[in-house]
Amino acid sequence: ILPPDGRISRLHRDLGETIKAHLEPDPRKEERGGERVGLRERKERSRRGEQECWVLFLSVVTSAVRHCRSSQAKLNGLDQLQALASRLTDAMVLERVVPFMTHLLSDDAAAVRAGAMRTLAGTLRL
Repeated sequence: ILPPDGRISRLHRDLGETIKAHLEPDPRKEERGGERVGLRERKERSRRGEQECWVLFLSVVTSAVRHCRSSQAKLNGLDQLQALASRLTDAMVLERVVPFMTHLLSDDAAAVRAGAMRTLAGTLRL
C-alpha cells in the first residue's frame, strides 16, 4: 500500500496518460442487437461514464492530498485538481473542488497556500 505522498506521485505521473486515453475516440462501433447506436446516444452514454471516471479520480486525489506530509506532494495534487476541474461539470467543481482548494489556503506551508490560490483562480477562470 502506497502512502499518500506516493499515491499523489503515482497519480501525477499517470493522469496525463489517463486523460489521453479518455479523449481518444474508440475505433470500434457500438452496436445493440444488430443495429447501430445513434451518435447522440453514444455521446450521452460516454459523457456520463466519463464524468463518473473523473469523480472517482477526484475522490482519490482529494483523499491523498488531505493526508500528504510533503508540500511538493500537495502542490502536485493541486495540479491534478486543476486538470480534473476542466473535465468536470461546473456543479461538481463548485461542490467538491473549490471547497477543498479553499481548505488548502490555510495550510502551514506558504508554497501550498500560494499554490492553492493560483489553482483556485485558474479553476474559477474555467
